[in-house]
Amino acid sequence: MLGPRPRVIADDIWAKILWAGLNLGADDLAGARIRAYPLELVRALTLTWLFAGQRSDEILRLRVGCI
Repeated sequence: MLGPRPRVIADDIWAKILWAGLNLGADDLAGARIRAYPLELVRALTLTWLFAGQRSDEILRLRVGCI
């Protein structure tokens, strides 16, 4: 069978991921040496991923201005 195989994420792990995404700061990006994108863009993508439940290739196909 080809195609995605979604997995259930435990509630405690999802809560940690959600908290980290909502509290993303400049220090988090500096530690990862990610300086190619502004913090606002990274936050927008993070929140889109967290609340839309889409894969990265689906996020790339979103229309400009939909966020």
